[in-house]
Amino acid sequence: STATVIYVCPVCQPDPCATCHNHYCAAHAHACLRCGMTYCADCLDKEPTCPTCSTIKQEGRAVHIEDEPCSMDARVRNLPGAYNWLRADNANYSIYRGQATLLPEVTVAVDRKTRQVLAVRKISLMDSLRSRFGR
Repeated sequence: STATVIYVCPVCQPDPCATCHNHYCAAHAHACLRCGMTYCADCLDKEPTCPTCSTIKQEGRAVHIEDEPCSMDARVRNLPGAYNWLRADNANYSIYRGQATLLPEVTVAVDRKTRQVLAVRKISLMDSLRSRFGR
């Protein structure tokens, strides 16, 4: 099968996809189930998670969240201190994944330009296990 290439005006849609850098319209946008950020349909066509969230365990680097600028946001600051954090970046976002025993997994998405926390998402233990071991 051949992929359909959709050209979108960079003036109408100035921010390209954070992973493939193609411009896309709202009709061809999908939100990642982990970080909640929007990516083009090509990047989320086969998987429900963006390439950054899908590879953060392999390619992310360990960080101390209290040393990161996002820790100033109350939603991040108020998370329990038991989490171990990984960080991975794409063109638009810094994605943080926090894991701790018997606590829900947490994903924090930060705009790389403004350093504003865009989303703090908790993934239930059951959903986390499903994503690790299949459905």
